[in-house]
Amino acid sequence: MVGYIRMKWFIFDLDDTLVHCYGNLLIKDDVLHILKELYCSSEYKMAIASFNYHAKEILANHNIIQYFDYISAGIIKPDGKIHDYPMSKVDNILEITANCNITDKNKVVFFDNDPINCKHVRSYLGIASVVVSHITGLKRADLNWGLDMLSYVGPLEN
Repeated sequence: MVGYIRMKWFIFDLDDTLVHCYGNLLIKDDVLHILKELYCSSEYKMAIASFNYHAKEILANHNIIQYFDYISAGIIKPDGKIHDYPMSKVDNILEITANCNITDKNKVVFFDNDPINCKHVRSYLGIASVVVSHITGLKRADLNWGLDMLSYVGPLEN
């Protein structure tokens, strides 16, 4: 994970942000193109923060797993058991930031269709968050908003 410290990170929820819960891809070709561009960039890294234990399988089925540098799917507790609930996106993102050596939270943007998850991530971790439509999923405008947030250096609003 050397070199990840200086990177800018996009962290995405999976269900109803990138895919519908039935596994159908939500995002359109223009967003897929942007994800590919971000993947090819030396400036950005991407991760998945999902409660869905099948996240890796779903991403692989849509041929987009290679775009993501880290996938947090469910969570493994100290007793070795995987727990889905109670868990929050905060736990997912703490796992990602720890394992990817992300220390500068101003270089991270989180995307989710659930406003509560976005609020918790923003409130508890100080990470910028973008709420996306659960109907359309991630759109180009959402990604542009995230890029704008990465260049903004002021305080975040709750």
